[in-house]
Amino acid sequence: MVNHWMIVTTAVLVETLRVCEATGLDPRAFEEYLRGSPPLEMSYALGKLAEMREHDYPVGFPVRLAAKDLRLVSEVSRHAALNAPLLDATIERFTETMAAHADDDVAAVYEVVSAKR
Repeated sequence: MVNHWMIVTTAVLVETLRVCEATGLDPRAFEEYLRGSPPLEMSYALGKLAEMREHDYPVGFPVRLAAKDLRLVSEVSRHAALNAPLLDATIERFTETMAAHADDDVAAVYEVVSAKR
């Protein structure tokens, strides 16, 4: 479940950055706001934001393992008859990311989403 949380958090960061870019808001302003707001200042998220900003994805948690863990969570969710649309969308996003970034860190999902603009 911790891995599920980390992976989905990363996927949401990517979407947030895309919305910032689409609306003309500097993504660094978003990041600075997070840094200045203790309830929102998640070190995991800030680390992923830095990787995305630099387009550098040193492996902490590879995409291929994240995709595997998402499939496991999906199996558990289906077995429990849970509706999990966010999980489904995240699985789709990471499946797309596998082709070019299987051995990169999960933050590399940013490259795939950014390429779809």
